[in-house]
Amino acid sequence: MRIAIAACLLVSGCATAARPDARALFREAVQRYSDGDVKRALELAAEALAAQPDYSEARLFRASALAVAGRREESLAEFSEALRQVPGQRDALGGRALVLAELGRHDAAVADLDALVAAAPESVDALALRGWVFARAGRISESHRDYEDARSRDPQRWKVYHNSGVRDLERGRAAFAERHVEIAVALAPGEPEPLVALGRVHAEQLRYDRAAADFSRALDFRPGDAMILYQRGLVLMALKRWPQAVEDFDQSIARQPSTAMVWVARGLARYAKDDVDGAEADFTEAIAIDPKCRDAWRHRGRLRYGLGVLGDAEQDFLKALAIIATAEDIRSLAQIYVDKEEVDRAVQLYEQALRLPLERDMRDQLELELAALRKRRSQP
Repeated sequence: MRIAIAACLLVSGCATAARPDARALFREAVQRYSDGDVKRALELAAEALAAQPDYSEARLFRASALAVAGRREESLAEFSEALRQVPGQRDALGGRALVLAELGRHDAAVADLDALVAAAPESVDALALRGWVFARAGRISESHRDYEDARSRDPQRWKVYHNSGVRDLERGRAAFAERHVEIAVALAPGEPEPLVALGRVHAEQLRYDRAAADFSRALDFRPGDAMILYQRGLVLMALKRWPQAVEDFDQSIARQPSTAMVWVARGLARYAKDDVDGAEADFTEAIAIDPKCRDAWRHRGRLRYGLGVLGDAEQDFLKALAIIATAEDIRSLAQIYVDKEEVDRAVQLYEQALRLPLERDMRDQLELELAALRKRRSQP
């Protein structure tokens, strides 16, 4: 049994027969959830429960989806109702315990997980989740006990949590990713992969100091790994620790010189510490390695624009836009034409940018700037 707040946990034997309309609604809810439309999935699940209040699968699904949506109190109420209808239901116990832990109600969470461990003493996941809640509650010795017990029963179980955490991160669910990866780290204290994943989670959460520490721990187990050095360099850049970032990128390039993005990253770090020549050389090397590396073209274009070399900057932005046209780069190229007194070309570029899908703030800003350019063009 795998206990996790997820799209839907179907438990054989726990669902009562639902009328066809309720089942159809539930199937559509699951499909909408899979498509990323959580709001509509929740509405459909509520409709299924209105048609069949004791439809256990639908209630567990809705409770889980509410947790994913961050609506923890509502999720808690749904899990509690599921347990009222089916006392001791295992997925409901596990799901409610996790929501309680996220709400800081650790004692109640532990009580649910105690019940789960008692009901499923063979479950590695129940032990792992209780270990995680104990850790959150500061009950470290009890956390270690559960993790060691889980690890002894299934030494490879960490891979399941690691993979789940990576998927959660890719789907933009950093809080869920953090929980899964923290469990993976605890279950596999000598493996670098979970530490790398945890570093990525903390970076996504803008907790850069913790991310740097995670990557450093991973490097203890895999010294000199080019990609871990690159990832630590990125968070060191976010911390504005430019010399250390350059050092990590130096080591990464020495071990894996054919990765264009590492050259781009070192170029940005060098530029931040006023090494303009070094930065330009790095961007140029990245382009030589991968002529379709858009970031190398656009960053070299910005550097050259800052140096006043407008012709070269123009060519770099044209190359970047030929790879992927973004409003930001179109705007940068338009500014070059403004500086060259080619306002008509700048206006055309702004009009092109406004035809792209844009966030409201960006659209509003571009429209203001375009209006100013048109006004400038109309003046004698």
